[in-house]
Amino acid sequence: MKFLTALALVLFAVAPAFAQDGAAPVATVTVMMKTVVESPGPVGAEEPVTPFEDDSIRAVVKCEGGRLTKRVILVLDVSGSMRAENRIGRAIQVLKHVMGQPVDDLEVAVITFSSNMERWVGVPEPKADPPVPYGWARLPSATALRAAEMWVATRVSSGTEPNDALKAAIKEARDEVSIVFITDGDFAGDSCVEAFREAQKVRKAAGRAEAPVLVYGVGTGADKRDCLATIGKEGGIGFWVDKEPAAATVVPRRFP
Repeated sequence: MKFLTALALVLFAVAPAFAQDGAAPVATVTVMMKTVVESPGPVGAEEPVTPFEDDSIRAVVKCEGGRLTKRVILVLDVSGSMRAENRIGRAIQVLKHVMGQPVDDLEVAVITFSSNMERWVGVPEPKADPPVPYGWARLPSATALRAAEMWVATRVSSGTEPNDALKAAIKEARDEVSIVFITDGDFAGDSCVEAFREAQKVRKAAGRAEAPVLVYGVGTGADKRDCLATIGKEGGIGFWVDKEPAAATVVPRRFP
C-alpha cells in the first residue's frame, strides 16, 4: 500500500506527516532501525499524535495540524559556529532523513547560508514528466542524496546571515512549497523574523499559499532564540531542539 511517511528528524523521531492530496495523513514512528505505521486515520481523531516522541528531542513551540508538503526546501546553517558540538553533522542528518523518505515524487531543494547564500544545483530533469527544474531533485534517489550530502559537507564557512536564504526559499516560484530551517541561532539580531514575514507576503501577493516552516535548532543556546520560536510558530509547524545539545560530541548516534 502506498503511503507517505513522516519527517524523521535526527533522533529516531516521530514527525509531521507529509500531506497527500485527497488522503488522510499517515502517522509513522521511527524507532531505532525500523518504521512502524500507526494509523491511516486523521491525526488527532482518536489519540493525540505529537511530532516527536524521542526523549532527547523537545519542542520549544508546538503547532497543531502543521504539515510539510511534497516540495521541501532545506535551509541549512553552515557558518563557522556549526563546527561546534557536531552541529553540522546533525544538520546533515536532518537532510538525509528528509531525502531518504520513501515518498513517490517528493522534491527537495537545499540552500545553505553563512556569510552568503548558496543553492545546490539539484538533479534537474527537464525532459521528465513532470519536469524537475534546476535546483531541485526528485526522490527517492540514492544518487541525489549522496550528492546533496557531499555538497553540504564542503560548505562550512564563516559568518551567519540567514535572511537572504530564508527569503529565497519562501519566495520560491512554485506552489505547495514548505521549509525546514536548520540553525544554531548563533547570529546577531532578530531580523530573520521580518525577513520571514516579508517573504510570506511576497508569496501571497503572487497568488500562492504561505509556505509552512519547521524550525530545528542545533547546539547549546538555540532554544533561547525567540526569533526561531516566532518563525516556528508563525510558520505553522513548530520549533524543535535537542534536549542535551552537547551530548552528540560524547555519545555516538545511530541513524536508520
